[in-house]
Amino acid sequence: MKPPEYHMMKKLIYTPQCCLAALLSLGLIITACSGCKKPADAPADKTADKPAEKAGEKASESRVKRGTNGNPVITLEEDIQKTIGLEIAPLAAAERKPEVQGFGKVLDISPLVSVLSEFSSADAALKASEAEVQRLKTLAAQGNAAPRAVQTAEAAAAHDKTQMESARLRLLASWGGAIAEQKDLPALVQALASQKMALVQINMTAEAMLHTNGAPLGARLLRLPTGTPPVAAEFLGAAPVVDAQFQGQGYLFLVRSNSAGLAPGQMVSGYVIYPGEPETGVNIPSAAIVRYNGTAWIYAPISPTQFERREVPLVSPTTNGWFAQAPFTSADKVVVAGAHQLLSEEVKDQVSGE
Repeated sequence: MKPPEYHMMKKLIYTPQCCLAALLSLGLIITACSGCKKPADAPADKTADKPAEKAGEKASESRVKRGTNGNPVITLEEDIQKTIGLEIAPLAAAERKPEVQGFGKVLDISPLVSVLSEFSSADAALKASEAEVQRLKTLAAQGNAAPRAVQTAEAAAAHDKTQMESARLRLLASWGGAIAEQKDLPALVQALASQKMALVQINMTAEAMLHTNGAPLGARLLRLPTGTPPVAAEFLGAAPVVDAQFQGQGYLFLVRSNSAGLAPGQMVSGYVIYPGEPETGVNIPSAAIVRYNGTAWIYAPISPTQFERREVPLVSPTTNGWFAQAPFTSADKVVVAGAHQLLSEEVKDQVSGE
């Protein structure tokens, strides 16, 4: 039998008040421990300082800034310029005759071959029948041919003449007087069929026709997509049919030396030349032009180590570049070797700064 003191102690331990006092004491101990300081030798947390340091480093290392006009300006030390082979050259003065841009294609001459063959056959038949009429008339005058035979021959000649005239009109309606009235049409068609020459139709919009002055003098043709030097073309005459899409005037041009390999059906852009005073400007070499975000640019030096990227409107092609006017002048210089490396350096800087 346990003593009375044991039962009194057991009752004291399991009372609610004692449990609450014990829990409060435990909470005070945990709170006190959580407020303890770290040991002196514990490494400091520098995570918060790192972004600021990196941002400062990138800002100091950036090669690209914006000029006063908003254009990108890249800084490149002279030793790096030598490494990439960077070269600078002044823009050369240039002139161009007034011209208006149109679009068209190299024509398929198979229909021309067909109608010309028909015309040639009808013409040959007519000449033969007319000769027969003359022969029979001579014989009839000598009493060696009946008048009826002469009449039959004359009817055949009239039929052949109608056939020949019908073929000529089809040729004229399909290809216009510029083709139908060529002095040596068979030889021209032969050259076109062998693709030694090329026949091109350039169509002008109704709006573009407002800027023309008289008949064209010629044209410079570019294959689409562009990227090759323009091809000189000789003006033949107006096209007999208006293009349904452009609703302006169409012109026929002849490429006499088809060294560019223009093929039937190939789309071309034509710069139709008109009479008038030549316009002055500069020639921007193709080597100086870089393309970025769908736009053409050049790099112009603004100091020995700084180069500004400027937009170039590609309006009129030249043999080795593009004709440009203000704000470009012959006093300007551009990077003609190393422009793509400058653009690469600029894009790399932008990517690393993100």
